[in-house]
Amino acid sequence: MVGKAGFFQVPVTAAYEPVNDTLARGLHNALAASELPNKDELIARLESLREQKVIDSQKLFAAFKDTYHREYAGEYRLWEGSDFDVYGALRERKMKLSIGSLDALLQEYLPLSPVIASRYAHKTGTIRRFERRWLDVELLTGDLAPKKGFDGLFLYCFGTLKEPSFVPEVCRDGRPLLVAYVPSRSTLHELALEVAAARSVLEESPELVHDSVARKEVKFRIKVAEQQFREHFARLYSPGSEDVLWYSEGRRIEIHNARELSATLSELCDRYYCKCPRIGNEMISYDHLSSAAARARRELVEAMVTRAGEERLGLRGFGPEVAVYRSLLLAEGLHVKDEETGCWHFSLEQ
Repeated sequence: MVGKAGFFQVPVTAAYEPVNDTLARGLHNALAASELPNKDELIARLESLREQKVIDSQKLFAAFKDTYHREYAGEYRLWEGSDFDVYGALRERKMKLSIGSLDALLQEYLPLSPVIASRYAHKTGTIRRFERRWLDVELLTGDLAPKKGFDGLFLYCFGTLKEPSFVPEVCRDGRPLLVAYVPSRSTLHELALEVAAARSVLEESPELVHDSVARKEVKFRIKVAEQQFREHFARLYSPGSEDVLWYSEGRRIEIHNARELSATLSELCDRYYCKCPRIGNEMISYDHLSSAAARARRELVEAMVTRAGEERLGLRGFGPEVAVYRSLLLAEGLHVKDEETGCWHFSLEQ
């Protein structure tokens, strides 16, 4: 295929197979439709090869001296010129990054997003978030704790041990802990280095600012490396995989699918947050209030001070302050009506 970027793409798996006339015609048409400045010369080379009875792809690539072999993607491409040595830069970055620890590399370049205990949130109205973190199994100790704003810690451990020598029951601060461990390291390390090196080259190479060809090549490299890493990660840590070992509250457990994993997180929240009040309003159940929730809180407090004797505190409509009032004050019996006087008032009696 040839376009404005000036490349055609042929799988490497065909390197020793004959190139049929259909492919040769396709290349001819693609070259003719391209905007390459030397396309007439390239078409002439192709037509010279078509005169032979059999064209193998090695001869085809040899005729096109500008072909670029992309080993990681399994293909050849014909690119416009670039003075930036992409592969040299990647090799240099990989050597530098390989010196550091794998868990630090993964945390910086391939961080894991938080996961929510969904059944618990549906049942109680409170969202409990687990921080997901990479960790070398040899660093697994009882001194670990989730970052501020998280309700639990979900560790993705790796290493060369058959199984962890120690798994703590809970985090240092008493919050729940779930551990997934795979006895694997080398492939995970190599794939993570590919992603980290490519991203590092893209972010830290000033030469790429004005070199669109090299920049596009590095971005494509990042895309391929991330896809390979995601596929390997899914095989290793997928619930039901034979490679992964699961630990909850320091004990080995079995998790066979994503539903069981979600249920395990909710069960941990059921046990560790059983004394928390149930507030059926997600807007005020977060660790940090949104601007809308903060405004609703201000208006509600003002109404509590100035209109405590009125029904619904004198609030009208269906705004967020009304939703907070209904879920927090009315539903919990904190704002009640006196049947004798007909006035509303605050009460702590249940």
